[in-house]
Amino acid sequence: MNDAVKLLFEMAYLPVAQTKNRYNGGDFLKVAVELLDDIRKNTNSTDEIKDAATTMVYCFNDLLNPKLTAQECDGMINLLVENNPMIRCATYFE
Repeated sequence: MNDAVKLLFEMAYLPVAQTKNRYNGGDFLKVAVELLDDIRKNTNSTDEIKDAATTMVYCFNDLLNPKLTAQECDGMINLLVENNPMIRCATYFE
């Protein structure tokens, strides 16, 4: 599943980043939240959702310079997995 999630994330996120000529956390969240919503529709497994969120966060982090710390990545993963309303709100603002 991780390879499929990585491919889907890259297909959805990279064109947005290339169009804007930047890697943006807001754009990342829009893509990640939408993909995780689709994954949630197809599984009830928290482990699968966490694996998908982890894959997307670390794929995004690989693009960044400077990189997010491990703590920042873990925090982002937890917010995505918990489906935190603040993450959903952040996707509406740019």
